[in-house]
Amino acid sequence: MARQLRRTVSFDFDGTLVRTRLDDDWGMVEDGPNEEMIETLREHAAAGDKVIIVTSRVESQEAFNAEFGITPVARFVEEHELPVASIHFTGGNLKLRTLEQQGVTKHFDDDPDELEVLLQGMEGVLVSS
Repeated sequence: MARQLRRTVSFDFDGTLVRTRLDDDWGMVEDGPNEEMIETLREHAAAGDKVIIVTSRVESQEAFNAEFGITPVARFVEEHELPVASIHFTGGNLKLRTLEQQGVTKHFDDDPDELEVLLQGMEGVLVSS
């Protein structure tokens, strides 16, 4: 018998699953995986939650990002063997519409602006990078 999913939980990527910082020369610089958030993601999946990634990145720029040392989201998921059902790119737009479309009830993000606009019934968790 298939396990029934309890809820849909989403994670932002930059600053949430990957530690980032601003750099005067390069803009955003990655400082490696956020092991605490990766463990939280795994715990949600193990509990039966559907886990997705919702990032404000532009999907068509992922190959360009890789050339400049910025890890593409799909590669990170594969390298870390993350139990992620899907990856959604918002192209710089707020994530709310995607979260709503995907039926997200809990979202982890390092951007307070993203959490401030969540709808009633959506739990937001602020992540420090």
